[in-house]
Amino acid sequence: MQGKLVEQDPNDESVEVLLEKIRAEKQKLFEEGKIKKKDLDISIVSQGDDNSYYGNIPMNWVVIKIKDIFSMNTGLSYKKGDLSINNKGVRIIRGGNIKPLEFSLLDNDYYIDTQFISSEQVYLKHNQLITPVATSLEHIGKFARIDKDYDGVVAGGFIFQLTPFESSEIISKFLLFNLSSPLFYKQLKAITKLSGQALYNIPKTTLSELLIPLAPFEEQELITQKVEKLFEKVNQLWK
Repeated sequence: MQGKLVEQDPNDESVEVLLEKIRAEKQKLFEEGKIKKKDLDISIVSQGDDNSYYGNIPMNWVVIKIKDIFSMNTGLSYKKGDLSINNKGVRIIRGGNIKPLEFSLLDNDYYIDTQFISSEQVYLKHNQLITPVATSLEHIGKFARIDKDYDGVVAGGFIFQLTPFESSEIISKFLLFNLSSPLFYKQLKAITKLSGQALYNIPKTTLSELLIPLAPFEEQELITQKVEKLFEKVNQLWK
């Protein structure tokens, strides 16, 4: 994603307006005791580790860190003996439920009684993004977007839940396409570590430091519409 799918409009609302909304939401969460004071800052990145500037993004975009735009948590930890497959209780999704750009509920999903759920944050919420924490190398980097609130579905412990501080359909979709891009995958693959004989692990702290370009809201909307139309054409070709 290089910002070349749509024309830039100098009259668009500045990306700084969006950043201020994110700062306001983070301040609210801090006052509610949900995030720490150190997490209030938003770092605008202008140079890489090699001191080169990020000059390949449009002038009205900014580069920030994952932790500046998302709150991040892993899903529900559980004991195997607490699970069932009888469709009773709360459904748990795992890495196998996540496909590139989408997730699905499966017939072989596990269920767990609500007594084992101690936090509301593990439930799937509208506009969250989810991705596997640990999986085989070929499945690293699969991101999906949650299309609505799921009162009866939680993420499992090997799933990252990324919740945008400023949540909307447009922002969520833009971030999904951004994190699913080859440029972000290159960053993600570089931090992935082998865990055991076959599974690869993404460290949470390292993931939170990865970089993502952010466009003004109006430009996000135009880009999202353009990408969705391109996917529609691709899907038509496969029919």
